[in-house]
Amino acid sequence: MYLYNFDIVNQKIIQYNDADSDAMIVDLFHPLLSFINSDFSEYDLLRRKIILFIQEFENKFDEMDSNEIELEIEKAFPNLHLWDIDNGEIWWISGLIAALVWQHSHYEPFFFSCGFSKDSIQDKNDYDYLYWQKKIRDKVYKIFDIDNKNFIKDFSPICRLNYCDDHPINFKEVIVIHPSGYEKIHDNYESFGIPFNPENPNADPYTNCDYAKKEPQRQEFIKNHLHVLNGYEFKSIEEAFNCEIFKMAQIGITLRRCQHCGKYFKFNPNQPAKYCTNKLYGVNMTCQQVASQKKYKENQSPIQRTYLNALKNRNKWYPSKKSGLRTPEQTLEYENWKKRTSAIRNEFQQKYDTAQTDIQRKKILEEFKGNLNL
Repeated sequence: MYLYNFDIVNQKIIQYNDADSDAMIVDLFHPLLSFINSDFSEYDLLRRKIILFIQEFENKFDEMDSNEIELEIEKAFPNLHLWDIDNGEIWWISGLIAALVWQHSHYEPFFFSCGFSKDSIQDKNDYDYLYWQKKIRDKVYKIFDIDNKNFIKDFSPICRLNYCDDHPINFKEVIVIHPSGYEKIHDNYESFGIPFNPENPNADPYTNCDYAKKEPQRQEFIKNHLHVLNGYEFKSIEEAFNCEIFKMAQIGITLRRCQHCGKYFKFNPNQPAKYCTNKLYGVNMTCQQVASQKKYKENQSPIQRTYLNALKNRNKWYPSKKSGLRTPEQTLEYENWKKRTSAIRNEFQQKYDTAQTDIQRKKILEEFKGNLNL
C-alpha cells in the first residue's frame, strides 16, 4: 500500500510505502507536470499489443504456472523486462503493463494505486495514460493556465476548481501502525505483529488469556517503538491527481505553457517567463536559453551579422587555437585585423542607424562588406 501526505507549507508530497515505511519526497507540482508533459505514444502502442496478447491467451494462462507464463510472454515480447508474476493470479497482468512505463517513456510514475482488478485493466484504467493525460490536461488548462482567457483574470485557482468541479471532493485518509527496527529484532516479534492477532484467530480476544497477557506489553511497544504512517490512499490515478490538483489550487499555484516546447511549467509572477527551464532532447540548452539566443540573433543588425561572419571566415585562415599550432605571429595578425575592423564596424553601424531609407541602408551595408576585406 502507498500512502501520500501533502506538506502544504513547504509545497511537498511525501509518499510512504507501508511495507518498509520508506518515504519519497518531491515538489508538490512535480508528479502532475511530469505526467501531463510526457510523451506516451510509444508506450501506448506496446501497451495495446500486450493487452491483446493477454486477452488472446487468457484461458491458456489459467492452466500455467509462473515460469510457463513468463516464457510465453518472453517469446511474444523478447525485449520486455518482466516484473515477477504470481502463478496465474491477475497481479502479474498489472505488473506487466506497469513495467512498460519505465521502458517506453521518460515518465517515472510517482502515484501508485492501491488495488488492481482485471476489469479495471481492460477498460479505461490507470494504464491508459493517453486517455487520462487528456483528461488531466484539460483540467489543468481550466484551473491553472494563466493564459486561459475563458476565466475572469482575478479568479484564483481554487475558485476555478470550484467552478469546474461543482460537487463535494472526497479523499480517503488511512492510518497504518508500523513496527520499528527495534521491535523486529526482539524475541517474540510475531506476538506483536501489526495488526496484532491472538494465537488462535477464532478466539474472542477479550476472553483469550494469552491475548490479555500480551496486550499491555504490546501497548508499551506501540508507545515507545512503533510509528504511525498516515496519509491518503488512492484507488486510481485520477483520484491521486485530483487530490494533487486540489492541494495546488488551495495554495494558489499557477502554470504556463512554454511557448517553445509546449510543456507546462510552474509560473512565478515575481519572475514572469514565457519559456521553461527544461533541457531539450538532444540539445544541451533549456528553452529559455534557446529563446534568448534566438532573440539575440533577431535583434542583431545586418552590420553586426556581417561582422560576425567575417570573424568566422578570418579564423579559417589560421590553425585553430585548440590545436596549439597557431603561431604568436598569426595570433597577433588576427588580433590587429579584428581591432581595425571593429572600428570600421562601429563607424558603419552609426551610419546605418541614421540612414533614412532602405536604399541608403543597403548601400551602406555593401560598402561595409567591401571595407572588411582591407
